[in-house]
Amino acid sequence: MCQSKLSALILAEVKQVDGTTCTVTIDELELRGVRLRAVVNDEESGIVVTPKVGSMVMISDLSNGNMNDWAVMMYSEIETIAINGGKNKGLINIEDLTDKLNALVDWCENHTHSGVITAVSGGSGAPAVGTNGNTGKPITAPNAFNQSDYEDDKITH
Repeated sequence: MCQSKLSALILAEVKQVDGTTCTVTIDELELRGVRLRAVVNDEESGIVVTPKVGSMVMISDLSNGNMNDWAVMMYSEIETIAINGGKNKGLINIEDLTDKLNALVDWCENHTHSGVITAVSGGSGAPAVGTNGNTGKPITAPNAFNQSDYEDDKITH
């Protein structure tokens, strides 16, 4: 027969955040060391959601009713989210990146060099050495970027 103790979500206010734990208050009661992720190990795997100080969170007792092991389960306001330690830095704004990449494509496609011609092929009526002129556009233009080619839309922000 399976016996389980009742666990409930309790509304609390975030007073302080320290790495992967926080201090919260429930009315006059203060709880320290409330975990920001339920997993207990030294790895940086998983997701750590850091709530804003002063925001409300829902916490749950993970100690089968002993009320000595708490973790945040829901957040009213979020300061940061770190996935697997956050070593890959921030997420990109995909539309802004695509716009910047395509501006570079346009620049490359239309780019010419102006200046003084320093070499000519002989006898074809080409300008003489020292004539002002421009180089031509590139023979083949780079392809435009399409964000669907490189966007993973499983995580959005």
